Amino acid sequence: MSRRLSKIYAKSLMMIAKDNKIEPDNYLKILKNLNDILSKPWMKRFLSMPNISISEKSTVIQELIESFKLDRFLSRFLIFLLDNRRIDIFEGIVEAFKDYCDQLYGRLTGTAVSAIELTKKEKLEIERSLGSLTGKSISLDYKVDENIWGGIVIYAGNVVYDGSVRHIVDKLRQQFDLTN
Repeated sequence: MSRRLSKIYAKSLMMIAKDNKIEPDNYLKILKNLNDILSKPWMKRFLSMPNISISEKSTVIQELIESFKLDRFLSRFLIFLLDNRRIDIFEGIVEAFKDYCDQLYGRLTGTAVSAIELTKKEKLEIERSLGSLTGKSISLDYKVDENIWGGIVIYAGNVVYDGSVRHIVDKLRQQFDLTN
């Protein structure tokens, strides 16, 4: 439910940006920065405490609004989320808004996991290959995990490209029923 609700709010925010000729990527940067603060454990605890009034929570949100110099649309949006007890799904809203921005700008973001640290040249080649495969501009975060034994696993959008040695061995085991 909260994922679906996050998408609805993100889409509404995207429409607000478009209607007011605001570059969605500008909102995305601001939303990510706000999320950095709102997702901190101490802030989440504070905002979820039932014994603290909405008025007191609103004071803290107002301070965020002022410190970030938010426009009236984002300000109202934050206050709306707080008043309607939806501030707890802010992280999901930012994630969904990012997805909408990626669709709008033809981007694909994800994570590439390899058994060893990749060189800059290898990273560029992976992004170029994935870009030609998908027709989108690619932006990947890179991580190392020795458990994949070798090769690479790419998590991009809703797709997993698994070229790891571990995956290939597992497929061979299944094919030849070597699991027993």
